[in-house]
This record gives sequence, structure tokens and C-alpha cells, in this order.
Amino acid sequence: MNSVCGKDYDFIFLDAQIILTRNHSMVSSKIDSLLLDDEGNVNHQFWVFNEIVRQSVASFWFSVRKLLKAYSTNRLVFLWDKSPYYKSQIIEDIYNQDTYKVDRVYENTERSWTLFLARQAARKHIMNFGPKFGMNSVLRRGYEADDLAFLAARMFPKYKVGLASHDSDWPFYLTPNAEIINTMSFKLTYYDEFRERLMGMDPYQYVIHSHSFYGSHNNLLQTVSDQYYKQSFEDTYRMFVEGKDYEHLFSDWKLFVAQMQSWNIFGFPEIDEVWKQLWEASTSPIQMGTAVEWIDDLYNGGSYSYVYEDIKSKLT
Repeated sequence: MNSVCGKDYDFIFLDAQIILTRNHSMVSSKIDSLLLDDEGNVNHQFWVFNEIVRQSVASFWFSVRKLLKAYSTNRLVFLWDKSPYYKSQIIEDIYNQDTYKVDRVYENTERSWTLFLARQAARKHIMNFGPKFGMNSVLRRGYEADDLAFLAARMFPKYKVGLASHDSDWPFYLTPNAEIINTMSFKLTYYDEFRERLMGMDPYQYVIHSHSFYGSHNNLLQTVSDQYYKQSFEDTYRMFVEGKDYEHLFSDWKLFVAQMQSWNIFGFPEIDEVWKQLWEASTSPIQMGTAVEWIDDLYNGGSYSYVYEDIKSKLT
């Protein structure tokens, strides 16, 4: 499919959450000499916080520039996560909040908390300054960037859409008009090609059944019985569609139904507002000619003062 605008893509929707998280992690791994004092305590001076944010935003921006050098577009939209997510809430509401629990381990230290706040500050800065260059953001409580990408691919069926991420789940959101741009390798994944790997199934139908059957890294749990766990997806799916031996096929039918329902993004709360947000974010053409101003702004030493003032009380 060719783009309407004459660029590689009419729209590119970028997984800004995973790009910032990755780059911020790289910054964090090198920042201890600034973040910690000689005794190993967290340094709360503003210039230290500012430096972490500056490096995180700068590395994010250079990743964006690298993407746009590889693939051209008139519209670039940043997609973000905002927890708590509706997918988890739907499962808990249908299944049982006390029964459905996934163990989550978080590092709860002053260092990790400070770095988390610095990442939030970097995101706030990107969301505030991006529109100056026609790069708008979409962030909505309850929605992951994945959910927004799923909607974005289906919002412009007559246009060529690029979904840019190195998240292994994103190819499952493909549509005939959309392509995955891997933000690590810049290799492309196409709908028809990917579908052929999945028994000819629509990628989204494949993933919602597979993950609801066997569990996944997205906190979904196994629902098929151990007896059938090792058989092929094709055989399990055939048994499910034909309604065969449900009593033995599933160890937890109710949880399977809840997990399947959690994939119904069209039924999420405030979906009309999210459509509107995606549409409005997609209307601004990017202005690469003024992007150098943003890079200069990263190094002027005062860009993050408004963010720092906003959350500095949480650092002490």
C-alpha cells in the first residue's frame, strides 16, 4: 500500500513509552556517579535531577530523529501508558479480585523512586514540548500504548500507517494498511506475511486466544488444563471452536472468559474520548526544521525547573 502524502507513511504512531523507558534505563545505569554521594546516599540537588532528565529526554529525541531518518512521514504521534490498566481491572471485576492475583516485584528504594520521578519528568517535558514541532502525545488513564496502537491502526484504513516499536506484541495489532517498524533494527513486518505465520488467522484473533489459553508476559494466566497445555495451538483452537471437551480442555473456564473479554478494547471505558484524542493528535504536520531548537533547549540548564518544582517535595 502506498501512502497518500508521498512519504513512506501517512502516519507513524510511536511507542514512546518503551523508547523512553529503554533510554532512561541506559541513562540510569550510567548515572550513579551523579545520583549517589560518597556515602551511597541519593543526592537531591536540582542539577543532579536535571541532568538525569536532560539525558533521558535527549536520548529519546535522538531515537526519534533516527526513526525519521529511516522512514519519512507527515504525522508522528507519541503513545504512552497510564496505569492502572483496564485490561487488568476487567479481569479482576469478572473473575474475582481476591482470587486473580499476579505477583509483582518492585524495587522500592530511594534510588529507584528518584529515577522513576525523573522518568516521569522526562515524559512530561516531551509531552509539553513535542507539539511545538507537530509531535503530539496521547495518554489516557487505563490505556497502554499497545491499546492505543491497536486503535490507531484501525482509525485510518485508507492511509498507510506505521506502528513503531520493538515490543514483541505490536505485530499482533497489524491491519492490511499498517506495518510494524522495529525501532531497534528498523526492519518491517507486514500484515500478510505475519498472518501466514499464524495459520492464516488475523494476528489479533491469534494473540487473544493464544494468550488467554496459555498465559503470557502480560500477567495473563494459563487456563487450559495441563493435559492439553503442550498440544499445538492449532489443535487447542480447533477444539475450542468446535466446542469439544470443554470440561477437560480448560482448568479455569471463568478466567479464560475474563481474559478474552479484557482484549475487547472497543469496549473500554471512555473509548469515544480516546478516538477523539487520537484524531486530534494526528492532525498536526511535523516540523523537522525547528527541531534543532528542541535539542538546544535540552542543554540550556533551565528547561526542567517547572517540572522539578512540581515534584521536588516527593524527592525529600
